[in-house]
Amino acid sequence: MRAPETGSEIDGFRLGELLHVGTMASIYRLVGPKGPLPLIMKIPRLGAGERSANVVSFDLSDEQLSRDREVADREGLALECVRGDMADLSALSSASFDLIFHPVSNVFVSDVRPVWRECFRVLRPGGQLLAGFMNPSFFLFDHDEAERTGMLVVKHRLPYSVRRTADLRPTEFSHSLEDQIGGQIAAGFSVVGLYEDHWLDGTSPLNRFSPVAIATRAVKGDVEQPAAADGDR
Repeated sequence: MRAPETGSEIDGFRLGELLHVGTMASIYRLVGPKGPLPLIMKIPRLGAGERSANVVSFDLSDEQLSRDREVADREGLALECVRGDMADLSALSSASFDLIFHPVSNVFVSDVRPVWRECFRVLRPGGQLLAGFMNPSFFLFDHDEAERTGMLVVKHRLPYSVRRTADLRPTEFSHSLEDQIGGQIAAGFSVVGLYEDHWLDGTSPLNRFSPVAIATRAVKGDVEQPAAADGDR
């Protein structure tokens, strides 16, 4: 199956720059009415007769699961949708998954450590956890105020929770790196990769000074350490 062309529209989004072409999927940056968005879309690439992996979409939102089902049906992908709390994966069997993709979503839980413990439980030995989360420094600032004034002023002591009621946006919780990364290690994972990423300057003034998001790759089980290069000894 050929990768969609840049400029194509899928689910109301326009595909922008093609960032990666792999054997299983292509990854695009998304474009909105005002320009590039701080979002990417992964498009499965399946040839004739090929089958997709056995995938479970686990989410607290019925609406999100409905959209996932809609896309899976349209693309002919196998997908099981399960509704639940990310800190309680009791609906899923232990040691039953090879890979967990955990996007920036644990801002919606007050305690992230149970999330890592549950991820560790449901992964098979050698299974991998790809996790994204906000840079804790993001929560030092009032971003609604920064959007109005264009200025970043430290307002909050961490950890901090952003409770919104007027516009019906959900409460967001900051987490320390000790809980985000140390919590994965405490759950039993070996963290083998870390990546920092920026948004767009128009999305947050913080982007001009610091990476806004962080991603980690962790493995369940012992990981063989590569031999140190001469210059690293």
